[in-house]
Amino acid sequence: MHNQPREPQPYEDFRIVIEEMIFHKARDDDETANLIWNDSSVQHEKIAELRNYQRINHFPGMGEICRKDCLARNMAKMIKSQPQEYSFIPKTWIFPAECTQFQNYVKELKRKRKQKTFIVKPANGAMGHGISLIRNYEKLPVQDHFIVQEYLDKPFLMEGYKFDLRFYILVTSCDPLRVFLYNDGLVRMGTEKYHTPNESNLNQLYMHLTNYSVNKHNENFERDETVDKGSKRSIGWFTEFLRTNDYDVAKFWGDVSELVVKTLIVAEPHVLHAYRMCRPGQPPGSASICFEVLGFDIILDRKLKPWLLEINRAPSFGTDQKIDYDVKKGVLLNTLKLLNIRASDKRRNLAQQKAEAQRRLYGQGSTRKLTAGSSEWERQRHLLERRREELKERLAQVRKQEEDILDLLEQCELDDEKLMGKTSKQKGPKVLSSMPESSPTPRGHREPEDSSASCSDSSSASDADGEDESSSITQEKLNPPSTSPNLSGLIRRSMSCPRSISSLTAQSPTNETRRPKTMTPIRPHMACRSHSLSRNSSTNRVPHSSSLGSSSSSLIKEQEAELMQQTLAALGEMRIRYPGKSEEEAEAVLDEILNNWKYHKPKVASYWLVKLDATKQRKVLDIVRTNIRSVLQRIWSEPDVESLRLYRLFNRVFNRLLWSHGQGLWNCLSSSGSSWESVFSKSSEVVTTQELRCCQHVVQLCRDCLLVVYKFVADSRGSLSGLSPDWDDTRYSHFLKRP
Repeated sequence: MHNQPREPQPYEDFRIVIEEMIFHKARDDDETANLIWNDSSVQHEKIAELRNYQRINHFPGMGEICRKDCLARNMAKMIKSQPQEYSFIPKTWIFPAECTQFQNYVKELKRKRKQKTFIVKPANGAMGHGISLIRNYEKLPVQDHFIVQEYLDKPFLMEGYKFDLRFYILVTSCDPLRVFLYNDGLVRMGTEKYHTPNESNLNQLYMHLTNYSVNKHNENFERDETVDKGSKRSIGWFTEFLRTNDYDVAKFWGDVSELVVKTLIVAEPHVLHAYRMCRPGQPPGSASICFEVLGFDIILDRKLKPWLLEINRAPSFGTDQKIDYDVKKGVLLNTLKLLNIRASDKRRNLAQQKAEAQRRLYGQGSTRKLTAGSSEWERQRHLLERRREELKERLAQVRKQEEDILDLLEQCELDDEKLMGKTSKQKGPKVLSSMPESSPTPRGHREPEDSSASCSDSSSASDADGEDESSSITQEKLNPPSTSPNLSGLIRRSMSCPRSISSLTAQSPTNETRRPKTMTPIRPHMACRSHSLSRNSSTNRVPHSSSLGSSSSSLIKEQEAELMQQTLAALGEMRIRYPGKSEEEAEAVLDEILNNWKYHKPKVASYWLVKLDATKQRKVLDIVRTNIRSVLQRIWSEPDVESLRLYRLFNRVFNRLLWSHGQGLWNCLSSSGSSWESVFSKSSEVVTTQELRCCQHVVQLCRDCLLVVYKFVADSRGSLSGLSPDWDDTRYSHFLKRP
């Protein structure tokens, strides 16, 4: 007779550990807590608001390896460049984007008269929900969003049962990457004897799946208070089992450690970039406010080789057995010890911030010191001036840090090319012969259907561990002991272009044939962006109204309003043209894509979200960005357009469109594609209606540019459905050539 299960205790271990470490729980609305613990992913804005002494248990960007589809996409890139080093993950296909590649693989198996079993998983699922095994490939719904993975049909068995291993990993820093592997964990066994999958046992999930949330419902599930019996055991016991049976234990742990490190190397660039965007101005190597406890699920084959199944960014700390209590308490206790959070951190950090603020403000002599007889009005003015100086300095730091990050990313791309032996190519798109003019929406225009493709880091459904459905706490805030206007309607479609497409053209309203004038866009080198502090003066430059006296401010405002109106008109007259086609033919191309959106939607998603990496996505948008710079230089008579407020707004829009591997631009292809406006709605900065309309035109040009680039590639290489598996290797230097 089996022992009765303990009543599940949500985060029982966590509460015991914080009491043992002499922490006390703060109020939910206390924004000064030393430690913040969430059981789901955290918004970037929350991380940006934290003080340097605070710690939060999630890194931004970690969803790149914690979502099943994102993990598969990122691992595929590494396998392509380093196949020998990344041979620890089963072959995986992301549907619907990689449906064609999977079908080709199945055809090759049939040609060789082989048959394999595949496991189907929801792209963002958890707790074993929606998982199934298949051998009949024709029954797969090709339009749904899921992943298909080769099933490992020769696993290492224990007492005849299949099992997997749950390892706990602590990441305490991303700059530099610092990782700790806990020396214990959980062995989770199936509850039916394992047999090689065939048509008769494919649906016996208790045999093929080792998820605790699945097997705990089986009457054969054994609960035991010891570590060497039952359906859940400890990795410490498993290590002794290997040693007793003459297996190489040192090699086993070495292989697991190598798998963990290589997997986190895949996530490190994404996490580092997201963290620096959340914490601009932080010096490299400074203490990280983020940490993360990850649950790595690993399975062993008959040769004791570890294979990565998935990663949970919110592993369950629920305890319904003694073994859960022992293992998970050890994980939490060692985590808090390594973080080394002290009550004095808060006082010391606040004192440093105050001293630094005083040094910056008073050391520059920019504000006048108050005297004992100063009036209340003078005191208020003094405080406002100090706040203004502080905000100006912080803004300058943020802008420079953002540019430095972009330069660093480009340098990483160059280093990767050198490592792979590729020749260095010119960065950015070459000048194209013709480009944008916007046209009114055609009468038969139809908006594409809403898209569900997403790799957003904010999604937490797949991040949550399925080990215990009942253990969930939204947030814990802890302290150590202390002695003290909407423009989201129908998006007007214009016409787009790829590389030979990249010169923007402004049309004259008096030109009845509406033939575009060609312009030569100016593409500054990336390395110059962060060093634009010294600016040449220009007699034609229009100063900002806030920098002049009241006598001329009204005149300057009128000039700015007129220039803004000219810019809006120029953007409205821009169109993106298809190389080698007339305007009418280009219009027909875009109409065909949008009118047959159900057919093109998975192909566009595959091209933009999967096939193009971040650098190539940026180059597509640079087609629009480069020519907009040219327009602003011409209208505003400003050589250094980066000093213009409007161009800075455009840059924020471009960054939003590239957000989450291009998810921002993909959202603009939905019927309610206005997610880019959130960069302004969440900001305290006031954006005028005309500025928003200008940004809307920019988004429209980017959307159409993507569609034409996609169509141009498809026409150049044949039907997308008939392309070879490596069709995604788009070479931009060829695509951007002048015709």
